[in-house]
Amino acid sequence: MSERLGGAAAPNDPMYAYVTLYPEVVRAGSLRNVLRAAADRAGHGLVVGLTSSPGWRYVAARVESDGHRANAHMALSERCFIVDCGIGDVRMASGSTPDLTAVVETLHSWLRAPGSGNSSRSSPF
Repeated sequence: MSERLGGAAAPNDPMYAYVTLYPEVVRAGSLRNVLRAAADRAGHGLVVGLTSSPGWRYVAARVESDGHRANAHMALSERCFIVDCGIGDVRMASGSTPDLTAVVETLHSWLRAPGSGNSSRSSPF
């Protein structure tokens, strides 16, 4: 999906239902794209990929490093990014926030020092 101008999405677009709550995500084309851009601006160099759920291609993203992983996705009924962090298949922490910058900082913190408590202290959620 190409980048959109002005956050516009046609009614048949998979992002149409999100245009009011997440205009920056709709403009970027997906949560993955907007997280990559925000991480790059912050200098974090996160490798942001897709989740294993193809139906969540536009509204979810995943970061991984050395067996540690974190998933982020968007709620539909309110502006809320949900983040789940884990080691292997074990969920270690989760939370939510309306703030995209907080999501990027949490993802970066989790991959830098997973399970150390740094993520919970540095994250606002």
